[in-house]
Amino acid sequence: MRECNVEINGIPENRNENLLNIMQQLSIVVENPISSADIHVATVVKLNKDSNRPRVVILKICNSSVRDNLLASVNKFNKIHNGDKLSSMHLGIGNKRKPIFEKGNSPDDSHPVP
Repeated sequence: MRECNVEINGIPENRNENLLNIMQQLSIVVENPISSADIHVATVVKLNKDSNRPRVVILKICNSSVRDNLLASVNKFNKIHNGDKLSSMHLGIGNKRKPIFEKGNSPDDSHPVP
């Protein structure tokens, strides 16, 4: 079901990455820990292999309440840390700060979480 999907943009690519670990780290950073059992599938989508833009990660979450809580936690984190919004540095990825955006995948979630 698409209403349980979360789209994450901005995660730098790494050949040795473990998407489940990255998503669990993200959930810990925003103070809403999720387990690997909460994530059914983590899929990487890269539309243009020649682009320097990081690819999109799509998560299929076990239910919409876990998804909604995760999105709300990211939103809350970004409001509290207005000058230091969620980035790759919070996840311990790379040596450059790259913003990370999350959005739900339902009709009323058409914009990234600020």
